[in-house]
Amino acid sequence: MMLLQMQGMFAEYERAKIMERNRRGKLHGARCGNVGVLSGAPYGYRYIRRQPDGTPAQYIVNLHEASVVRKIFSWAGIERLSLGGVVRRLAEKGIESATGKPGWDRSTVWGMLKNPAYKGLAVFGKTKNCAPRPRVRAARNSADILKNGYSVIRSKPDDGIGIPVPAIINSALFLTVNEQLEENRRHARQGRRGAAYLLQGLTVCGHCRYAYYGKKVSKSAAKGGRSILITTVLGRMLTALGAFGCVTINRSGHPCWMKRSGHRSLRCCLSRNG
Repeated sequence: MMLLQMQGMFAEYERAKIMERNRRGKLHGARCGNVGVLSGAPYGYRYIRRQPDGTPAQYIVNLHEASVVRKIFSWAGIERLSLGGVVRRLAEKGIESATGKPGWDRSTVWGMLKNPAYKGLAVFGKTKNCAPRPRVRAARNSADILKNGYSVIRSKPDDGIGIPVPAIINSALFLTVNEQLEENRRHARQGRRGAAYLLQGLTVCGHCRYAYYGKKVSKSAAKGGRSILITTVLGRMLTALGAFGCVTINRSGHPCWMKRSGHRSLRCCLSRNG
């Protein structure tokens, strides 16, 4: 038993040393301008691994995907389209995503517009680990306690290490697009949408772990008046024609609406029906 414990101790020490050497090696490679530390290429490029003859890894421009990237930046920077507008334009033209899907996600388009590799400078170290950050609730299908004991956040633009790669767009267009994204973000926050209710996003469904959201419905759409919620517990949080529900669909095909029970507590109909 003692020998087994000593072997485990030395194995943990060696594992820590291997991880440290790996981090120092990647940091040195990034400072030397080696794109091999990125271990992949974004949409618009093709990643060529290090060859046996000593040729370093490199990015090769994919002409078809690069044309799509130029269109996306042109729509967002020159035509001033929002992320939703860019996604709809891609769907109208029948352009498939990198995974072959007919529809694009807004987060994917946002990541492309924020990626400095397209202007010719890939960044190593765009994220970093930090102490666990406070969370309002645990993410869906995840534990309440973080597995690794740390949180991953985006680094400051000056903290990363730039690696030269072939450019698809010019720096002026990239700067214009990011200014437009910041302007869109300010306008979105100034809009009437958002956290219109006090507990919106804070209360979650006990079955699917999705957060409840506020949504106004008409009297004709409210079946049996069950979607009209005015409770003494919520107070003024909901209007007379408001409903508070999550996006999960139950077995009958209806949204997982939250009802008011007899003792004035909030629960999900999906959990109540098993």
